[in-house]
Amino acid sequence: MSGNQFPALPRPRARRPDADFSRGAFSSTLRDLDAYVVDAAPARRRSASAVTTGPVARTLICWFMHTATVASVRSLSQRFRLLELRSDTFKTAAFTPGQKLQILVGDGLTTRTYTPIRWDQSRGTASILVYAHDDAGPGGEWGVTVAPGDTCQVFGPRNSLKLTSLAAPLALLGDET
Repeated sequence: MSGNQFPALPRPRARRPDADFSRGAFSSTLRDLDAYVVDAAPARRRSASAVTTGPVARTLICWFMHTATVASVRSLSQRFRLLELRSDTFKTAAFTPGQKLQILVGDGLTTRTYTPIRWDQSRGTASILVYAHDDAGPGGEWGVTVAPGDTCQVFGPRNSLKLTSLAAPLALLGDET
């Protein structure tokens, strides 16, 4: 085979209901396979289909991610933006505080992790706070350029912290990063 030609991949199988990706296995798999994604997407993305075109990336996205639409964007300051994402998957997902979403934000399989600050299962929405760093990396660039109506690929919600065994009340604190 020459250049960027790859054989056709088999159709993805349904997700295994017992698959456990809560220990970072998916993230490390994405990093390992990122080198095999061959076709770079445009610098500014407006839809989930434009994010990546490599066969490995397309297969992994199909297996593990779902599409969300940016319902609203509100600038809170020069660096902070509040995004509301809408997805039918959020209507059926069992969300608990401390869980996270991973969002495809850059070339290949580049994701950034966000903790929802608001979750409305009945409406199928999740709100995340995005911080734009000085270096304008892929997450910051996505957070600054994303607009209502754009779509994105989301993995989760999934556990980041196991809070069920802790006694209540509990306060979670974090910084902008």
